[in-house]
Amino acid sequence: GASHPRRRRRERHALTWRESGLKAILSHYNAPTLGQPEGYVQTTPGLFTDAGEVTNDQTAEFLVSYLEAFGALVDRYARVPASA
Repeated sequence: GASHPRRRRRERHALTWRESGLKAILSHYNAPTLGQPEGYVQTTPGLFTDAGEVTNDQTAEFLVSYLEAFGALVDRYARVPASA
């Protein structure tokens, strides 16, 4: 069944806190992180098909732009470009 709205808010808050904590740890060790765009994808029934395709065009566009930015970050720091 559907979870309670307060529980969903707590879950989102906990996820945001964990991710910001991870960024702080990585920053402490001078590890590169992707600043923008930030990506938070909430699990929604029907967002992905069984084949893994995204059903929402706006979400699909965001994910493509996010992965392109992440690929550029990897290329910037990798010894061998990720696109090779």
